[in-house]
Amino acid sequence: MTRTLYGIYFFLGGCFKVLIGLLWSDVLQGMFIERLDEIPPDAFAYGYLTQFAIPWAFVVGYVITLGELMVGLLFVKNQHVRLGAVLALFITINIGIGGFFSWILLGFIAFPMLLLCVSEPAMEPPVGAVAN
Repeated sequence: MTRTLYGIYFFLGGCFKVLIGLLWSDVLQGMFIERLDEIPPDAFAYGYLTQFAIPWAFVVGYVITLGELMVGLLFVKNQHVRLGAVLALFITINIGIGGFFSWILLGFIAFPMLLLCVSEPAMEPPVGAVAN
């Protein structure tokens, strides 16, 4: 149940990014530039934004948006959960590194790490299927 809710959250986050035009506009670049005013120039996040995220904002937008949609679908469908967990970790950690850290991100990092530590659930055969 928790995995499904986590997946729905990620999927809706990806849908929101599509709705605000993150894939075909400079919205994300503007968000990054706006964030620079709140970060000290000697902070790691400042360098991360100026050297990587702002110049590659279009690619970053695609990775975040499509990644969130993929994580959501994988978790909701209960398929390739570990791949989804790794992708969720990658996205969440990069969001935090980019200067958008909030304490709630720790939960979004801890849950996929937990999923990586437990074994993947076995798929049950469909109702009425005959086992060999």
